[in-house]
Amino acid sequence: MSLRLFVAVELSTEVKQGVADAVERLRKGIQFTPAHPAWVKLDAMHLTLKFLGETNDTDVPRLTELLAQAVTGEPEFDVSVEGVGVFPNPRRPTVLWMGIKGGKENLARLSSRIDQHVAALGFEREKRDFHPHLTLARIKALRGAEAMMKVIESHRHLSAGSCRISRVVLFKSELRPEGALHTPIAFFPLTPTTGAP
Repeated sequence: MSLRLFVAVELSTEVKQGVADAVERLRKGIQFTPAHPAWVKLDAMHLTLKFLGETNDTDVPRLTELLAQAVTGEPEFDVSVEGVGVFPNPRRPTVLWMGIKGGKENLARLSSRIDQHVAALGFEREKRDFHPHLTLARIKALRGAEAMMKVIESHRHLSAGSCRISRVVLFKSELRPEGALHTPIAFFPLTPTTGAP
């Protein structure tokens, strides 16, 4: 049987609430423009480190071994969620995101180690640089993009707070009509650091 898998870190309830507040402020401004971004469901929000895609369920035991090796010795750390922008650029925005300020280096190192380790199971190595972010909305049409970018620009310093990352999670993703359902199937704790809360 095939499972759709990805590896991610979870955000605290407080940070998710901060993101929800930021989205509400953006939504209020953007509703007065001709743009119609498709807002993502925030309850399933996480920071993806590696999307694995369709994976044979018989490979999961080996995959969990490799992921455990990848995170061994990696310390707990704090991330802060701050700043709003778009991919690929302001003239042709297709994704509206919130950025990660603190903890970027730790996330990039985790992502790289996971990428290296799971390659042993045949998962393709990432070709692009790792840019940790939270997708807030997808933009299907360019109508009203200029007016929308003015709203985004005026909110570009929004912050959702910070939280401690203490584990990495292997998630199963099921695509359903009402949206994707993400179920954790394995947890990989990071090494507690001295002075951790």
